[in-house]
Amino acid sequence: MLQNDLLVRLAAMPADTPLSGQHVAALHQAGLAPDPLSTLKGVPADLLDVWRLPAETHTVHAAEPPKRYRLGAVLAGLQAADNGADTARLHSAFPLFTYADGAEDDFLTSLRHAEDPVDVRILRIPAPFELPEGGQLNPDQRSFIDALRRDPDAALAAARRLPERLIDTFNPANWLLAEFAGPHLQAAHLHQVAESISLLSDEDLGLGVNAYGHAESLRGGLVTRLSFTMSHLVAGLTQTSRFLDGSSSGYAALVTTLIKLGADFALENDEGQNAMQMATSVRHRHVSSPFLNLIDKFLLVQQLDDLLLLGDDENADKI
Repeated sequence: MLQNDLLVRLAAMPADTPLSGQHVAALHQAGLAPDPLSTLKGVPADLLDVWRLPAETHTVHAAEPPKRYRLGAVLAGLQAADNGADTARLHSAFPLFTYADGAEDDFLTSLRHAEDPVDVRILRIPAPFELPEGGQLNPDQRSFIDALRRDPDAALAAARRLPERLIDTFNPANWLLAEFAGPHLQAAHLHQVAESISLLSDEDLGLGVNAYGHAESLRGGLVTRLSFTMSHLVAGLTQTSRFLDGSSSGYAALVTTLIKLGADFALENDEGQNAMQMATSVRHRHVSSPFLNLIDKFLLVQQLDDLLLLGDDENADKI
């Protein structure tokens, strides 16, 4: 499983940072509970009482303010109950929170939302490289993954330091899912991600855009096996995603790159949905789908270019 640094980042935050019940449940089910839980009933009541913040410290307007819990106390409680295996589960878990409008965010981003999440699921994502049972990414593999996010030019050099047999096992879809699920990636990085996807697909590395990724999703006590392509991940983003915060130019580069590299938007995920159907579902929930909007614009530009090449200026002017 892929490791993340969520616990390290949380430990660096102020101890009195308020957590909602969903955030406490996510930490508990990701690290301690042998069976996934979706409510706080899996957390001992005496612990909740110790962790709880006084209502007046976090809101003054609500008639019945939602309960909040001290981050420092929750982390201390988890550490006290830790037995080693639990730590491994926490480090390989990516909690994702769903809001009333259907938007989904990672743990740290969700702490900045004004409203509480309505649901939580835990992703467990295999490492993008094929590793032996219990194996960990080595420094060269980590450098390659970091370069894909930050510096695509350096990624090719990092790839050359890896044995060819390892590069052949790299899964681009699992890599992109881990980027989207973690807190590191922001809207400003999407241009680099688009460049990296092009790099992964070129003749040097030959890793196509239509490879399937696989992961596990834990929600409400049920484990679901996920299958998806990069197109599903990109098509499922909503207008409220942090990846579209402030500017959509990076997202546009991402979608355009998939189109130019021949991404097959008809491939189905584990739920039988293709990327276009997933984007249509987003449009139904949010009125607008960034993915479909960009597809429409791309097709219009392509149609205009074709007409200009044919010398059909009259119809080109109509577009």
